[in-house]
Amino acid sequence: MTTANRMKLEVSVGYASMTYEIVRPLMDGRVGIEGIELDPVEDLGPTPTGDSRMKTGDFGICDLNMGYWLAAIDQGWDIAGLPIFVKRKSAYWFMVVRNDRGIAGPKDLEGKRIATRSFRSAIVTWCRGLLRNRHGVDPTTMRWLVTDAEDYFPIYDKSAQVEVVQDGRTSVKDQLTRLLDGEVDAFLGDISDPELFGWVQSDPRIRYLFPDYIDEDFRLWRETGIFTPVHMIVLSGKLDREHPDLASRIYDGFARSKDAAYFDLLRDRAGFSVMYLREHVAAQFKKWGDPWVYGIKANRNMLDAYIDWSHQQGIMKERFSLDQVFSQGVLDT
Repeated sequence: MTTANRMKLEVSVGYASMTYEIVRPLMDGRVGIEGIELDPVEDLGPTPTGDSRMKTGDFGICDLNMGYWLAAIDQGWDIAGLPIFVKRKSAYWFMVVRNDRGIAGPKDLEGKRIATRSFRSAIVTWCRGLLRNRHGVDPTTMRWLVTDAEDYFPIYDKSAQVEVVQDGRTSVKDQLTRLLDGEVDAFLGDISDPELFGWVQSDPRIRYLFPDYIDEDFRLWRETGIFTPVHMIVLSGKLDREHPDLASRIYDGFARSKDAAYFDLLRDRAGFSVMYLREHVAAQFKKWGDPWVYGIKANRNMLDAYIDWSHQQGIMKERFSLDQVFSQGVLDT
């Protein structure tokens, strides 16, 4: 190790989930962070457990499912948010319903039984928030069948009807099977398996609640500036206090990594097996701008909505302000 490297602050990073192309230039060392040596670790991922090192701040930075961000801070976990939203997905895509339960539109979900893995995951939080605040649905009438108890994070909304099922059937595939078998009326949650995509798109028993989800996503973006993020970067609160300028340097490194990844996409050397990828990317920028935009100012509407909706849903006891959930070093981004 060189003298320069010895002088750098070593910061652990949960590496296993950091496979996003906008983060890859940082993870492979092509883009660096001033004064920091990243130490990849495998045992710190986006879905925390009750004994996570994030409770005590004994970690560096981590890719965290946003559904646990506010709940963890509510419970005193020693983390500080960074407005680096490394993963975004269409929440509208992940609402799947049976065709024989009289569900013609969003309001018809009231009173229905919904399967999901986690009550508070980011996708599910966004789904409930969109249903309530854009489509007039009362989520408190919905009956939730969940498989992840996550009892280290309370649900403060006492009207929430949540049944924890511990029958060993915990995967997303299991929850979709419950839907296909008629055990529940709908499924809300993240689907990442191509086989399960095929189920949703071809099985006559089920369908998307929003078949025009692409149009819904763009309408939401055009009207509010929100394309729903599901993962973000969090920093150890302990490190944040010890090194007040650390958060801004990390933010800058992730921003430059995204710029480098976009450059790769537009010069058509990113290595994806997608025909006319460069043209697709250019068309996306023309229509959307940058849906993966980082920073507080550009995401203010999204953050206000997410914090409001999380409070509505009982994810946290009191509504947090931005300076309570983000590092002070990034509040002016």
